[in-house]
Amino acid sequence: MANRRRNRGADTKNYLCQYQYCDKAFFRKDHLVRHQRQKHGKPFGADSQIVYYCYYEGCGKTFYKMSALERHLSASHSNGNDY
Repeated sequence: MANRRRNRGADTKNYLCQYQYCDKAFFRKDHLVRHQRQKHGKPFGADSQIVYYCYYEGCGKTFYKMSALERHLSASHSNGNDY
C-alpha cells in the first residue's frame, strides 16, 4: 500500500503557542500542551506544573513526565553510574 497522508480535515495548525517569541503551531491540542511543558515549563496560563525530581544526590535533573524520570534513572543511575 502506498504511503498516504492521514486526512486531518484541514491542513492548518490551529493550536498556536501563546508564549512570547515562540512561533510553534500544532495540529493537536495535546501536542501544544506537551510542547509548552517541555520547552516553557508549564502550559500557558497554568499557575504551576508538576515536576519530577531525580532523587540521587548531586544530580539535580527535573522532568515533566514520570516516564522520563524512570528512563533517566535506569539509564543514568543503574549499575553505579553517577549520571
